[in-house]
Amino acid sequence: MNQKQKIPVSIVIPTLGGSSLLKVIKLLNESLKIPEEIIICIPKEQKYDNLIKNFQNVKIIKTNIKGQVSQRIEGFKNATQEFILQLDDDCKISSNDIYNLMINLKELGEGNALAPIYFDENSGECSHKFKKGFKGLIKTIIATAICGAPWGIKRMGTISKIGTNYGVDINYMKSSLKEVEWVPGGCVMHYNSSTIKENFFPYKGKAFCEDLMHSYLLRQNNIKIWVTNKSSCITKHAFFPDQKHEVIQYLEAFKYFQKIRNKKILRFWIWYFINLLRIWIKFNIEKRKTDNISIGIELNHKSYLPEAYAYANFLKQKGFDVDLNYEGKLKNNNSIIIHFMGFRPFWNNIFNKHLEIHEYASLSTSPYAKIKDIFKYYFNTRPIGRIFMNKTIKSSLGFDDKIPFIYREMGADSNMYKVNKSNNKNKEFDLIYSGSIINRDGLIESIEKVADIGLKILLVGMYNDVIFERLKNFNNIKMIGRVDREKLPYYFSKCKAGLNFTPNIHPLKLQSSTKTIEYCAAGLGVISSKYDWVQNFEKNRAAKFMWLNDLNRKSDFEKFDFVIPDVSDLEWNQILEKSSFDTFIKKIYLNS
Repeated sequence: MNQKQKIPVSIVIPTLGGSSLLKVIKLLNESLKIPEEIIICIPKEQKYDNLIKNFQNVKIIKTNIKGQVSQRIEGFKNATQEFILQLDDDCKISSNDIYNLMINLKELGEGNALAPIYFDENSGECSHKFKKGFKGLIKTIIATAICGAPWGIKRMGTISKIGTNYGVDINYMKSSLKEVEWVPGGCVMHYNSSTIKENFFPYKGKAFCEDLMHSYLLRQNNIKIWVTNKSSCITKHAFFPDQKHEVIQYLEAFKYFQKIRNKKILRFWIWYFINLLRIWIKFNIEKRKTDNISIGIELNHKSYLPEAYAYANFLKQKGFDVDLNYEGKLKNNNSIIIHFMGFRPFWNNIFNKHLEIHEYASLSTSPYAKIKDIFKYYFNTRPIGRIFMNKTIKSSLGFDDKIPFIYREMGADSNMYKVNKSNNKNKEFDLIYSGSIINRDGLIESIEKVADIGLKILLVGMYNDVIFERLKNFNNIKMIGRVDREKLPYYFSKCKAGLNFTPNIHPLKLQSSTKTIEYCAAGLGVISSKYDWVQNFEKNRAAKFMWLNDLNRKSDFEKFDFVIPDVSDLEWNQILEKSSFDTFIKKIYLNS
């Protein structure tokens, strides 16, 4: 077995202990070249995943102050290696890319700092795309005439006269290195001796513009800043703040940045007051239009649609009027209707036009799956927005128009996390299967197999007479049919583990399993058929599931050491907050 080689890099990660932190640390330790130390800087009162402690190169520093810049500086002070990589807890970079950064920085020598190229996690494209064509020309004119940036492609990596910043597009780099005035603060490598170890950010809350301040101060200390195309970092798109208090914080931080630059120019104050006017318009005039948005969410009798109930609860909390009902029973005066899509041809809306959001949580299945997806592409009604469960579904359906969209993962209801996780010896059932039992090829055979070895099974979900007749003679199977979602935690609490069955065929093998996430949230072990999504979920979450093929005797189950992963980040409210679900709806409604 190949021995891992440690490289002389201290990675400093300021964090509040979010769910992405463990994924980032795993990625940093995956290759043969790993960093000597990973310093996690977290406020004393914050919690974090205990699995982080399993990595030998991780050091945890509890800070007295909560703030990205101050936490990072504590890490800088405690770093022991020649090189330091400052890294945000949602920036994903491989240890191979870190090694390349270190080699390139060594070649540049002391007095330099180096950053990778950033790529958007959702689109896979360069995060700082340089636009060409007519729209690109308009942007260039605004950047130069109003903001005072260099013309055209020369503005890449610069800070304009009013302080606006421009990233580097890898497609327009003329060599592997480009000297810049600014780099994002998510991922930058320094020599330890040249890091700034005094807090330069005077505000509480989010660290708006700290990367601009940091880049400026480094250059004031005669540190040249570079971007290399030989390393890459993947992160989420950085959106302009949407909350009123955050917009004001951003403008105040921006004003402070101008102060430390000692830039007192008229065009900055014009820009500043235009943005204050924008805030007033956004939160006074536009807000009136979005105050009374009513959202229709369409249920159907074939699917459970836990996401529909999650949307309803979340949007009610955000002040929307919500109409959750079955097709034909929705109110006629809803502002927008969310449809969970199959085939919904455009002629449905000839006489009854509504603004629609289309959700695609899955791809078509056999027979004629591709033909079905083509029909959806060409004949489905045109929505004002789309929701996709993941990038695979979006790319497979082929939608390439300009209609706004978001991604959102499957989740679990908050009450699932409150299930009584008492000793398994007190549980009435060994297994629960939650979900429809009808039209699930291979499921009944799997249930019979598990029952034959003596495990007690609770089946919660729709079944028909044929299934009832087939299973009724098993004394260790109890079928209770479909129940209200509010009652699911009660039934989960009676069971030791949950059964998940999905055939290992396209596209089913790529789709998230709601029941698996719910089992984990409720503290149940997972027994599953083996297929792509569940194997990746087990690996990425550091879980340990039992595969159906390995379950041949009752003792196999009784002796199995389940590892139940932390899925707190998959609670529905967290998922919808992360995807800015309510903001997405407001924006597309305003623009409709």
